Amino acid sequence: MQAIRPSFRLFLGLVAIYLTAISSDAGASDIQVPQVSTAIAIPAADKNVSAKLALTHASSDIAEGALIGSVARHLGLWCSASTDQHYNENVLKGFDKSVNAAFVQTLDKLGYQSKKKDSDFDSSVDTGSDFKLGARLIDMKYDICFNQNEAKGKTYVKIRWELFSEKDQRVVMTKTTEGSTQSDELIDVYKFAITPYQNALSNLFADNEFVSRLAEANGATSSTEVAMVAPASSNTYPLLRIVGTSSLSGGFNNNVNNLQKSVVTIINDDKMGSGFYIGKDGYLLTDAHVATGSHYVKVRLTDNREVIGEVIRVNEPRDVALLKTDAVNIQPIALSVAQPALGSEVYAIGSPLSPTLAGSVTKGVISGFRNYDHFDFIQSDVTVNHGSSGGPLLDGLGSVIGIAERFGGHNQSEGINLFTPINDALKYISVQIVN
Repeated sequence: MQAIRPSFRLFLGLVAIYLTAISSDAGASDIQVPQVSTAIAIPAADKNVSAKLALTHASSDIAEGALIGSVARHLGLWCSASTDQHYNENVLKGFDKSVNAAFVQTLDKLGYQSKKKDSDFDSSVDTGSDFKLGARLIDMKYDICFNQNEAKGKTYVKIRWELFSEKDQRVVMTKTTEGSTQSDELIDVYKFAITPYQNALSNLFADNEFVSRLAEANGATSSTEVAMVAPASSNTYPLLRIVGTSSLSGGFNNNVNNLQKSVVTIINDDKMGSGFYIGKDGYLLTDAHVATGSHYVKVRLTDNREVIGEVIRVNEPRDVALLKTDAVNIQPIALSVAQPALGSEVYAIGSPLSPTLAGSVTKGVISGFRNYDHFDFIQSDVTVNHGSSGGPLLDGLGSVIGIAERFGGHNQSEGINLFTPINDALKYISVQIVN
């Protein structure tokens, strides 16, 4: 069998909207396919834009079964009778593939930095992106005739774009653009399929307000680019000295209310965990698996205030991350790098299972000291659950001795929980606490 040429192989994905929409047996309607102009897009260099943009998801406002187009097969000298095409879920899949391919090509042409999605409807984005761009299909019309390699006719799309700022943790702009293509002669099917999406994107990047939004983030990655790499050793980062605090008088029991205030809930898209302040300038620690995936995360305090936390250092093998928020009026927790005694009482504070359980306190003992995957851990039977990850393990003096990382739960061994020793956590991100 002769191999399918590359452009058609890609076309199968890009124009799934034409091939997999529901066909009507009643013949073709008179489809009106709008044609719109394409504005000149603003290159990244014109605004000195260095921010990275990631396309995150596709969605649609078109009703199931709505008439969207007509399709005919080219039979050599003429086209066959057309059949109506109606919207179904496969159209959305084709839209997602098409807009993603156009996104990468358009941004590359204009000189913008982009992050390509790894799979359909993949909402995970690497931490190098400053903005996420969502695409919602508002309208689609087409009247086409095609064969395996070529197509002709008209196509039209209307797309609403939502620009989400990682730094602000909100949608900062919404813009609707259109794109179309028309050809009376047979042309390459890939070019025919991708052009309306490229034109809709060109009209988006021709908008001065949109490009200015991207330019506002220039330099935002300067402090975090290094955090995108998971260093394998403790000396990858330059030494960072953070002003901390000394142990509280009266121990844990007499200071539990203040210690609870120093522990936060971290919300990172659909992930949630805990963290705790270690410095007076807004520095806090958590697990890497809680913080990675974005430049910025939401940090919720015990009084329900939310601040933005910037991910500035990450060591994924050791599963530790350093975040920084604006200075808040919260006392950091003292740290103790001394190894605790076997059997000594310890306490965990965190947000198990839900942010509504923030500040939960549990008590246990030091059960042992383990080494897994060449890393040291503190073992304890203190109760922790999903959402507790990144929260502190404290000794009787109220000082942090470890960070919650692995724990027994359903279908596992209850009461066998592992914590990263605080001295290891600091070492692997090159942080030193000074009082």
